[in-house]
Amino acid sequence: MSRGKSTYNQPLDDNLKLNRKLRDKESVLNDFLSSIPDTIYNIDIHGNIESTNRSFNGIPENSITGKNFLELIPPEEHDRIKRIHEKVFKNGKPWVYEYKGFNDGQYFSASIGAIKKGQKINHADRGGFHSQAL
Repeated sequence: MSRGKSTYNQPLDDNLKLNRKLRDKESVLNDFLSSIPDTIYNIDIHGNIESTNRSFNGIPENSITGKNFLELIPPEEHDRIKRIHEKVFKNGKPWVYEYKGFNDGQYFSASIGAIKKGQKINHADRGGFHSQAL
């Protein structure tokens, strides 16, 4: 009977190491995103917020996830901003714009870009949305 490491456990050990590396990289990415002073959203093609790096305009981070981004802006801005987002998801070119917020007419600068892998849109149904107060 051999007293070495069993080859039967090797795939499990490799998988555990890979999972640990993945968690470490995810932790670094989350720390990086949290350190950015602007609000960043990951949205789907319908404008639903899948994740964000921080609270926005007094709305806690966990309350933003799941909302449609249009809920965060006044109705009079909806049509114009929806058209911008549709163009970005269609052609993959980023767009920068300003919009009026709810609070005291404060304006925000926003940029949106489709998630790409190289030059190709990787997820035609997802994009990144960035917003900051002016």
